[in-house]
Amino acid sequence: VTLHDLAARKRRSEHLRTGVRPLLRQLAVQRAVRVIVATESLAQEALARLGLEREQLDVIHEAPAAGMYARTAEEIAGVRARFTLPERYLLWVGGLQHPDPGKHVARLAATPRELPLVMVGPTSPWARELGDVILTDYVSDDQLAALYTGAHALVVASDDEGFGLPAVEALACGTP
Repeated sequence: VTLHDLAARKRRSEHLRTGVRPLLRQLAVQRAVRVIVATESLAQEALARLGLEREQLDVIHEAPAAGMYARTAEEIAGVRARFTLPERYLLWVGGLQHPDPGKHVARLAATPRELPLVMVGPTSPWARELGDVILTDYVSDDQLAALYTGAHALVVASDDEGFGLPAVEALACGTP
């Protein structure tokens, strides 16, 4: 079983309506012979919160996919045209299907800023109610790499990330 974070265990009140998935995940972890985590920090949390033995845990560091690299000016212009983006923008990457209080998406969207905020990820109706943002919905990996490369910076507004793969992907594309 692979664990990416323990947010649902740490902030249960924020995840009350997430359905049966967290319960199934917990059962899977309890029955697992091995549990994979991306960082030593998460391994320590799993030991403390889940009652696992150190021998059950393997830390296997994550990395960006091979396709996450700085893209050409032509590729950047192509995604900017495809999504009607300005030349300079801030980028946020993640799922927008359900509000996640720990990610502060609504507060981030409402924050005054000089550059437009582009939010990449699958959406649902609640996300379309966010003001003053550009939503792309789902994008391909090639489009995502071009969006990262063209961004002024990646914005991560989260209390708790299990690993933060978007930050690593952005850095691989040359974006702070």
